[in-house]
Amino acid sequence: MTTMTPDEGVLLCAPDHFRVAYAINPHMRAADGGINVVDPSIAREQWKALRDAYTGLGVATHVLDPDPDLPDMVFCANQSFPWRDDSGRLRVLLSSMASAERRPEVAHFERWYRAGGYEIHRLPESAGVLEGMGDLLPHPGRRAILGGWGFRTSEAALAEVAAMVERPVVPLRLVDPRWYHLDTCLAPLDPSSALWCPDAFDADARAAIEDLFDDLLEPPGDEGAIGFACNLHVVRGRALIDAAAPRTAELLRSRGFDPIPLAMSEFRKSGGSVFCLKMELPGRGA
Repeated sequence: MTTMTPDEGVLLCAPDHFRVAYAINPHMRAADGGINVVDPSIAREQWKALRDAYTGLGVATHVLDPDPDLPDMVFCANQSFPWRDDSGRLRVLLSSMASAERRPEVAHFERWYRAGGYEIHRLPESAGVLEGMGDLLPHPGRRAILGGWGFRTSEAALAEVAAMVERPVVPLRLVDPRWYHLDTCLAPLDPSSALWCPDAFDADARAAIEDLFDDLLEPPGDEGAIGFACNLHVVRGRALIDAAAPRTAELLRSRGFDPIPLAMSEFRKSGGSVFCLKMELPGRGA
């Protein structure tokens, strides 16, 4: 673990207890109707490769200790939305998880943020559910947040986020359960381009995304639906991407993004990949 202040880098959670213990999205189901079986040793090696990719790029990695009763705690993108406000304060909005199985995860993240000096915020119960950066993606070139809703986040929650963060939130309705979070079907690459799966959205959301980005790329074949191509993370000009999306990686290479393929087979069994496994912290001056 790199020792740096908690307003830099990424937050990860060790996969010591990661497994598929229930099914709350279609990817968790095996072909026979049961739930997928994870190989713990392979999962550990895949997670280490992700951590090493960040450290190799000079990105600080903070690692949260896992809870043995919370197998999905490893997916750090979902429990919170941290930001730095205009006065420079570190603040975080804690999630209201849609699934009862995952709600206890939030308390562990709250303790980490408190220790790091973040100001803690929560949504009112009337706002419904919200799953952090699974459904809240800052636009890289505008003072706006892209907000997915329909499966794990409610539309009402997005209005509350806009008021709290003091930034406009663009509501994008998700309509296909294969893409249950926004980060599984939309990846802003830079201020003018994004990778997306248009079938994940309703017509209004598609029109909004087309207005926000001049250059929209689509993962070839089934790499968007099965290979988790959009669940990538652009870091310092490099695209950390699931190795199950090789044609998408080449597409990104042709657009100037240098891909780093990472094997994520065990985590896809639970419905997540690269982006899901980390929380990007707001950084100095962000």
